[in-house]
This record gives sequence, C-alpha cells and structure tokens, in this order.
Amino acid sequence: MSDKRLVRLQRVAELYEVEHKVIRRAVSDGHVKGYKLPGSRLIYIDLNEFEAAIKTVPAVTR
Repeated sequence: MSDKRLVRLQRVAELYEVEHKVIRRAVSDGHVKGYKLPGSRLIYIDLNEFEAAIKTVPAVTR
C-alpha cells in the first residue's frame, strides 16, 4: 500500500479547480475520508484516496 499524500482541503480544491465546498461535501457524504490533526481546524485529504474516488464521465457524442 502506498504512503498517504495528505494535503489541505483548500489545496485539493485548487488542484482540481473546484470550490472548496465541493471537496468538503465529498468528505461529508463519505466519498473521501478527511483527516484532522489534534487541536487543528484544518481538514486534510489523502490525494491517493481522492484520485481513486474520482469517477470518469465519458464524453457525449452526437
């Protein structure tokens, strides 16, 4: 199993060019696990887990 690549929730949103609320909702809905350090309010996301949870949507052809 690979090592965790923990990054801040806001940074994940920047990397994938989405609002931080989208990432926060994914954590709240249980699609991705969020991590917090004791005494911290920041949420960290494992990029490996996040990338595994992303679903590819096929392009629509007409």
